Amino acid sequence: LVERYAAVGVEKGIKIGEAKGIEIGITKGREEGKIEGKIEGKIEGKIEGKIEGRIEGEARGKVMGELEGRIEAIISILDVKFGEISETVRESLCAVKEVNRLQEFVRLAAKCDTFEEFCKELKSTKRNRH
Repeated sequence: LVERYAAVGVEKGIKIGEAKGIEIGITKGREEGKIEGKIEGKIEGKIEGKIEGRIEGEARGKVMGELEGRIEAIISILDVKFGEISETVRESLCAVKEVNRLQEFVRLAAKCDTFEEFCKELKSTKRNRH
């Protein structure tokens, strides 16, 4: 009889132990999963951020390069046609941030007959923007 109760007690203890073990395992697994998920999320976020930053930086760099290239073209044309260009005109050109508008100034610089004609158009653009 004692052996039978002992066997039942052992069997019951095993079931209780298994149930608690499973519960502890699930809880621990969830905690570890959350930690791993956070780590993976951070890593993925950093990678995505770097990729997006690189793409945005390259796009911004390309636009800045286009702007600078057109400004240099304008200055070169004006310099060849009319002599050295003042710092004020350079600054006014650098204030223009639309590639299309700068392209218009490239054409204007090439076809204007006087430096004053170019400056007049540049000033009118500056007034219209403010």
